[in-house]
Amino acid sequence: MPKIAILLHENDVFPRARGYFIWALFEAWREQGIEIEVVKGVGKRVEADLLIPHVDATICRRAYQEFFQLFAVVNRSVPDISKRSSAGI
Repeated sequence: MPKIAILLHENDVFPRARGYFIWALFEAWREQGIEIEVVKGVGKRVEADLLIPHVDATICRRAYQEFFQLFAVVNRSVPDISKRSSAGI
């Protein structure tokens, strides 16, 4: 069975962040038997088929970007979502 890891910022409070669409997907995937692991910060190495960053920060620090290299990642190439960055477009 596939496994999806959802990466939160190390200071994020889970499940307080449940107002986001990702958590509706989380529940649907679980109902389909997909294993989901929520990971806070990049200090813990996990095994997963897909990593979904849900890091609540405008600029994703280099440590997070390096962590992405270990996985198939959704939005790997969007480290900066600030209005001044062309990467956020």
